[in-house]
Amino acid sequence: MKILFFILSGISLAVLAYSSVEAKTISCTWPEKPVIVDGRGMEWSLFPVLEVDGFSFRTMNDASHLYLLISATTDDGRTILGGTFQQDLTLWVLGKDKKTKLWGLRIPYSARERSEGHSNPDNSTFSSLGIVPQKVMQEGIEVSTTTWPNSIEIQGDLSSRYGRKPIVELSIPVELISSARKGNNLQLSLVVDPVSPEIKREVTLELDELQHQPSGELGNSSSSENSDMPAGGHRGRHGGGMRAGGGGGGRHKDSLSQVPQIPKPVQLALTIEMVSHPPH
Repeated sequence: MKILFFILSGISLAVLAYSSVEAKTISCTWPEKPVIVDGRGMEWSLFPVLEVDGFSFRTMNDASHLYLLISATTDDGRTILGGTFQQDLTLWVLGKDKKTKLWGLRIPYSARERSEGHSNPDNSTFSSLGIVPQKVMQEGIEVSTTTWPNSIEIQGDLSSRYGRKPIVELSIPVELISSARKGNNLQLSLVVDPVSPEIKREVTLELDELQHQPSGELGNSSSSENSDMPAGGHRGRHGGGMRAGGGGGGRHKDSLSQVPQIPKPVQLALTIEMVSHPPH
C-alpha cells in the first residue's frame, strides 16, 4: 500500500515550478576504479565540484551507474544535510522537459529520532538516526512512496560536530534514468522542505529562554543533570552542548550564537553532463 504525503499548502508554488529556476551544470568524470558507496567519499577529493546555495556536488558515471556526492559548504547546508531541523530532502529526476518530476529519492529527516544537541554524533548514519530513505512519485499535488529499488545505493555520514561537513553518497543505475536523459544530459532538482511550525516554536522558545536568563545563572545546573556535558554547559529545548557560564554577557552571547539559525527552504536545479566512454 502506498503511503501518501500531502504537500502542505504553505509551500510556495515556486517550489513546484522548476522552469523558474536556472539550472547549474556539472560534468561527470569516468571513475578510474570501482566506486564504493560507503558514505565516506574518500575517492572524490580530486574531482570537479559545483558549489551552490550551501551545497557542493560531485558526479561520476560509468557504463552502468551514475554516482553523486552531496556535501555541505555553509552552516545552513550543514544544518540541512545533517537533519538538525528535520527538513525532508528530495532529489528529483526530471523529464526531458526539465519540469516533469518522474521520480525522486527522499531523505525523510522529519521521521528521524530526535537527538540531544545541535549537531549529530560522530559517524552518524541514516540507520543510527532512524532514517529510512524512500523512493517517491509525484501524483498531482500528492507524493507517494514506492518500493525502494535494491539497485540504488545510498549512504551518508551526517555528523556535523566540530565543524564537519555532512555528506550523502549514492549510485543510480543508468537504466533507471535512461528515459529522462536528453542526449548525455540529465536534469535533477534538489528540494528541501520548510521547517515545521512545531520546530520553529521550539527554537523560538529556546532562544527566548536564553535571552531572558541572567548570564550568571547559565551553567549552574547540578552536575547530575549535566554529567554528559562540559563544565558550565547549558542544555536548551532543542538540545545541549552550548558553552555558557557565569562571568558576563560575552558568554551569554556565545550561547545564543551557538543556537543554529533556521534555514530557508531550498530548491536547486542541476544539469548533469554524463560522459559516454572513459578517457583515452
